[in-house]
Amino acid sequence: ISTDYTNIDQLFAPQSITSITLNHSIGYLPIWEAQDFFKKAKRLLKPGGKLVIETPNILKAIEKIQNSVASIS
Repeated sequence: ISTDYTNIDQLFAPQSITSITLNHSIGYLPIWEAQDFFKKAKRLLKPGGKLVIETPNILKAIEKIQNSVASIS
């Protein structure tokens, strides 16, 4: 299920979720929204549940930037 971070706790009962996956998205949230999300996720996950967070590879991003700048020069 894909949903909005801000209302996740309204869609699911506490301790009812086995896994939450975030793909390249947590970095777009202001810190206070991210903190709020993590609190909600903790309440929603079943004991032993997993929070999976995928983020961009910063080294690959830097390499792409460097390569694009070099090709402009």
